[in-house]
Amino acid sequence: MVPFWCFERSTAELKQSLHDAFEQLDLSTAEEEELLSEAELAFAATQRLLAELADLPQP
Repeated sequence: MVPFWCFERSTAELKQSLHDAFEQLDLSTAEEEELLSEAELAFAATQRLLAELADLPQP
């Protein structure tokens, strides 16, 4: 297992913490739209990265 993917808390706890943190942000409509746009780009980039990693030969 890659240490990057080992977390001290459960995934559910991390997701809830992230959700709560986003809910506490005081964003304008424009800032919220920018955040959502950046999140979509990051998600797409992560999907591409994981697809590339899946294609790598296993040691």
